[in-house]
Amino acid sequence: FQFAYARALAAKHGWKLNAVGWSGKAIFIDDPILTDDPPDLTISGYFQSQEDLIYTRMDVLSWFIIKPPLQSFLSRLPEEYKLAHRRNGDYIQSGFPVISKASYLAVAPDAVFVTEEEPCIVNGMPEGFSFLPDFWRMMHCRRLIRSNSSFSWWAATLGDAVVLSPVINGLCGGKEHD
Repeated sequence: FQFAYARALAAKHGWKLNAVGWSGKAIFIDDPILTDDPPDLTISGYFQSQEDLIYTRMDVLSWFIIKPPLQSFLSRLPEEYKLAHRRNGDYIQSGFPVISKASYLAVAPDAVFVTEEEPCIVNGMPEGFSFLPDFWRMMHCRRLIRSNSSFSWWAATLGDAVVLSPVINGLCGGKEHD
């Protein structure tokens, strides 16, 4: 969200974007707008609210293209028809509402689950990228039942699955809900 917001803001104003420390440079094809020049403006925040989405899905599909060597590696993973992303561990501790596993199973009893707490370990995956196989699998499944997490939001946005998203408005944080 932060990079997409900064990228859109820079494009809108014709600015060069300095993305120092952005880990996405190791995953996504470098964009010519990126530069190592010192920034004239520093922005901070999460930029996850509706009014911060100053870009389109088409924009991010052109900005976030996984580098070909990683694509080649990840494309060897088995494809899943239906995946369910469940964010639980740190979300409950951080006071966010969490949808119960029983609710996911009621919608899709045959779904394969992925969680950030149990990353998909793939032999040969570059160090520091343990999240990427699950992210890729969510991007490329046919049906994705996502959690209220930015991880699955971005996989859904960059993928082409039919997506089911939980409605969490009004739910109490820090516990599971059916």
